[in-house]
Amino acid sequence: MRYTMTFTEKDYTKLFRHLFHDDTVEQAAIVYCNKSKTDGETRLLVKEIRPIEPSEVLEQTRRNIRVPADVYANGFQKAAKEDYCFFWVHSHPGGWLEYSEVDDREEPELFRPAYVRAPGQVHGSLLMNSPDGITGRVWLQDGAGGVYAQPLDAIRVIGTQYRFFFPVTRSDLDLSAFDRNVRAFGKDMQLLLQNLHVGVVGASGTGSPMIEQLARLGVGSISLYDDDTLSDTNLTRIHGSAKKQIGLPKVDIMGEMIEEIGFGTKVHRYANRINQEEIAKTLRDCDVIFGCTDDQLGRSILSDIALRYYIPLYDMGTKIESNNQVLDSIMSRLTIVQPGSACLLCLGVVNSQDIMLESKTLKERESLAREGYAPELPEADPAVIAYTTFIASLAAAEFINKLTGMSRGQELTGILYNFGNHAVRRLSSSKNRNCKCGQSDVLGSGDTPMFLEMVW
Repeated sequence: MRYTMTFTEKDYTKLFRHLFHDDTVEQAAIVYCNKSKTDGETRLLVKEIRPIEPSEVLEQTRRNIRVPADVYANGFQKAAKEDYCFFWVHSHPGGWLEYSEVDDREEPELFRPAYVRAPGQVHGSLLMNSPDGITGRVWLQDGAGGVYAQPLDAIRVIGTQYRFFFPVTRSDLDLSAFDRNVRAFGKDMQLLLQNLHVGVVGASGTGSPMIEQLARLGVGSISLYDDDTLSDTNLTRIHGSAKKQIGLPKVDIMGEMIEEIGFGTKVHRYANRINQEEIAKTLRDCDVIFGCTDDQLGRSILSDIALRYYIPLYDMGTKIESNNQVLDSIMSRLTIVQPGSACLLCLGVVNSQDIMLESKTLKERESLAREGYAPELPEADPAVIAYTTFIASLAAAEFINKLTGMSRGQELTGILYNFGNHAVRRLSSSKNRNCKCGQSDVLGSGDTPMFLEMVW
């Protein structure tokens, strides 16, 4: 089982500003988390930072900080009351990013009672030696009344830039094939890409170039989602497809393409729609998701996962309007949903009426259309490889910007590109006051008794 933690940029900034406001002595804080648990990963989602104030400190030096027992006891009580995981955080200002012998000796005495006071959770500690240096470990029950430590496998910070810290990582990976990438953004960035797990929902005109670019960038694990098979009309825009593959599942065609590239990318194939609960739940293992689907319910599910699990979503689409087979307009859209941003509902990308209509059978929709309660069933939309590939490339480029810091700390909700006049418009980030994307109990809520609070 992997153990990871995800911060929003806002919370991470709050934590390091407290820990290093006076770096002549150790500082401390408590971090409370919700969690997400899959077969392979327990993901801790930071919900609250509780600084330890000077008035609470018994002793404070450059090598040590002591607080009264009731600070811990009150922390355990809050964790139990609100179903939080408890993490004790302290700094080693200017020191090594390693736990000391004192830490190793004292932390088991702290976390044994943590499991008594706040059972059913995962508790642990974090250590920082600078704003850019963080590591952590969970203390797990050994079944005999004791606890043992296991390092966190990754710590993520999601915001204007995506930052990933890997306390345990491999540096012996062969990067020779990625020489041109490394020349552009460095070895560390290439190692980061190989440690990432990315999901792509939809494997057609937009999804296939997205998948190919992620694989060639060197992303280590890719999950593919599409319930459709290849048809002859798909051949004009699906990268990596061939006429002999007509009738095969699109995820298998994409998986074969990735494997033939030969970088050893781990591929997870789901020949299903994500409106099935068990399929949607697998997205919780991803670090980033690219939405290349055109159905409203699927987009709504992806938007919810982004907010509840702190997993950035890049949703994209291209709309071609043609009159009597003469092009009128071509617009491509990229929308990014992550903690602090507006959701796809607020941005008008999805709406509740269309989600309701998609749930109806063909016969039910025809009946509603006759009665004037629904639009006529549309014909298949135009689609051209040049434009669907363009928006996938834009999403890949913005993904790189976020990982490298090229975005210069700028918030980007989305981009709308007009091919007719070459106009580029940044999308509004305004939220609906009553929408769930602004509700604190939704953001970072993690697993709940009813997944995404939906009836599946």
